Amino acid sequence: MTTTNQQRNVFITGANRGLGLALARVYLACGARVFGSYRSTSHLEDLRSLEREWSASFTPIKLDLSQPERFAETATLMHSLITGLDVLINNAGIHSQSRDVQRHQRNLELGSLEASGLQMMLQTNALSPLLLTQALLPLLEASDNATILNVSSRRGSLTNKHEGGNYGYCVSKVALNMMTRALAGDLRTREIKVISAHPGVVQTAMSGHDAPLSPLESAHALMALVDQLDMTQSGQFYNWDGSVHPW
Repeated sequence: MTTTNQQRNVFITGANRGLGLALARVYLACGARVFGSYRSTSHLEDLRSLEREWSASFTPIKLDLSQPERFAETATLMHSLITGLDVLINNAGIHSQSRDVQRHQRNLELGSLEASGLQMMLQTNALSPLLLTQALLPLLEASDNATILNVSSRRGSLTNKHEGGNYGYCVSKVALNMMTRALAGDLRTREIKVISAHPGVVQTAMSGHDAPLSPLESAHALMALVDQLDMTQSGQFYNWDGSVHPW
């Protein structure tokens, strides 16, 4: 049986802008209680507006994915607020043009790659989502219908990778997809569903404002995808529209 959004507690990383903000909006509009993480105290105008509009249902959570040693504090805070977590959306991430990526952290082209750029991309996009999921696992286990959505990318498809370059981002999303597969195997007996999803080419800072999908369109589609999942689909890689994405 699918739990209605009125009964759901939803945790979304990177909820202060772009797709994460849109996901928070669509879940709130459907009656869910949403916990949205943000990293920096700058660029929080939209998040604060959301907090004012949904004061009874939305809780901002300060969380820096580059500091996994602090995830236990986040888990303790969440345990003080709720008894179970129904949906965890690992959305926050960086790409090669993100403002968090310093100029010296080269992770794109063979010949100029260096360790810190590659490590930062892998930590933020793959390792930290795994460790955050681990920290929040007791809350997910307390739900009777928990789902973990890892927001991946078409760039994480081994099948579709035919050109060189973009090493850091592509490798990090492949690692995130493997995390989905491994978690699905570990959590199947606990009835926790885990999927990866390409959100589409969305009108965000990464893809540009001429991209075909608005953040709200993608967010509505991803919520619908989560709503219709059953355990037989756990461990799969999907497009935002529910079609299967090649690994």
